[in-house]
Amino acid sequence: MFTFIVTVAASPSAWAVNKCTGPDGRVVFQDAPCAATAKKSETVKTWDSNLSGRSTRGTWEFRRTKDDMTGRTGCLVISPVTTPEPKGDFKFIPVNLAISVAPTGTVFGVRTSTDKDLFHNDINGMGVKLDNLDFVALDIKGGQHVMGSSKGPQLIESLSSARTVRLRLRFWPYDTLYDTMAIDTAGFAQAFAQAKSCAGM
Repeated sequence: MFTFIVTVAASPSAWAVNKCTGPDGRVVFQDAPCAATAKKSETVKTWDSNLSGRSTRGTWEFRRTKDDMTGRTGCLVISPVTTPEPKGDFKFIPVNLAISVAPTGTVFGVRTSTDKDLFHNDINGMGVKLDNLDFVALDIKGGQHVMGSSKGPQLIESLSSARTVRLRLRFWPYDTLYDTMAIDTAGFAQAFAQAKSCAGM
């Protein structure tokens, strides 16, 4: 099961994308306004967190959560946020790593930091690059705001000896893959040790 119950505070501001339906019914998403010949024109909101350039300044956090319905305790490790490298005015919601630790095992995830549904349905080519590992595919989709990897345990094991983590992601509605700024791994080992203690490992 691939589930995270995490709340991360953010104050996103709106960023508009135009959804244009042509006379032939073909739909395209673009920054520019729709052509006058468009059959239909809509504004679609993505999100901008104004956090560009701050990915390496945050800290890794241990979080203990409790599900009010089941009474289960969650033991989580949350990374600092990162965003794709700034290119012009194109902006995205920040993402972070979220690692769930339990006696039954650990789960590695990449998630949008405010649960907005912004990961693309096409996950081909998306992945994680630790400086001490080859590129690892994100090949598990846990909804629109969470991605994971079948090699999650290997990634988690290697995080303690890595210096940085970068992500390659595709955000809806764009088809392009974007590389994020690096997340510094300093502080991961301590947060992970706290999560393991929380999980009784």
